[in-house]
Amino acid sequence: MSPDRAPTLRDVARIAGVSVPTVSKVLNGRDDVSAATRERVHEATAQVGYRRVPSAAVDALIADQLIDLVLPAVGDSWASALIDGVERVAAASALDLVIIMVRKGAAPSRSWVERLVDHRSRGALVAVEQPTSAERRLLERARIPFVLIDPAGSPDRSAPSVGAANWAGGHDAATLLLSNGHTSLAVIAGDPHSLNSRERAGGFVAGIRERHPDARLPLVYGRWVMEMATQVAADLLKGPRRPTAILACNDNMALGVYVAAQALGLRVPEDLSVVGFDDVVEAKLASPPLTTIRQPIAEIGAAALRSLLDLRQGHGISRRVELATELVVRSSVAAPPRD
Repeated sequence: MSPDRAPTLRDVARIAGVSVPTVSKVLNGRDDVSAATRERVHEATAQVGYRRVPSAAVDALIADQLIDLVLPAVGDSWASALIDGVERVAAASALDLVIIMVRKGAAPSRSWVERLVDHRSRGALVAVEQPTSAERRLLERARIPFVLIDPAGSPDRSAPSVGAANWAGGHDAATLLLSNGHTSLAVIAGDPHSLNSRERAGGFVAGIRERHPDARLPLVYGRWVMEMATQVAADLLKGPRRPTAILACNDNMALGVYVAAQALGLRVPEDLSVVGFDDVVEAKLASPPLTTIRQPIAEIGAAALRSLLDLRQGHGISRRVELATELVVRSSVAAPPRD
């Protein structure tokens, strides 16, 4: 540090081995920091001779160290894996995360875009509905860069986004089931307005029809949740042309298929093969363990933050980044039952 320059929060953070927001918490008397960390910060403060500066300057410095992550929920495995990937890159870049929750069906007093603008966000990763045209203009006026993570709906292709190769994953599921001899199949998609859902189901249907152009492929919607998938799966399995295999477009819905099958006295995979999508923790813990299409959720989060940091630095980025999926074969797929 130059002797002609006044010490800053960054200097304290560097000496203490913590982030700038953590230094601010300690100096403001917050109790959500460990005793050992507080001691290191106070020692570093004394070592560099730091003096408090006006709060506006501190606020601006702290804001530069924060990244917003807008999520629909934090209680499921998908969100946890996404946060883990984002956090890895954030830690390596000396950044902290601010998580903004957008609860489906709730009527918040302010939209997530307004909340970002209100606290002068320096950049956001958005894993919920993409911003409307009006919200996009608001973000642009506030100079808030953002990256969409597997956006719902049909995304604005001019907005940067990161996601999985969903169509290819659906196609891989079709190839697997066909190779096991299945010809009576069905799809439980998430939401008719979701791009992810359409691509996964579309890849699956295309893969089946490459071999069986006239195949009948019932498609129903489970809205991404286990309970709804259980209901629609029960309807499929009680119908006159019961499928011998089902692709569910996420693992939660695949586990709902398990519940419906068990209630009807059907065994997985002896009577019904099931394939999911995501490879969340629950997939490998299911009985039997679930065959699924792994999307690299943590890697998607990490790639999204790297793209956002490039945006913040004024670098050009690819408007759409897709990471490869992987077929994970476990015990939920077998040959169809003999008549």
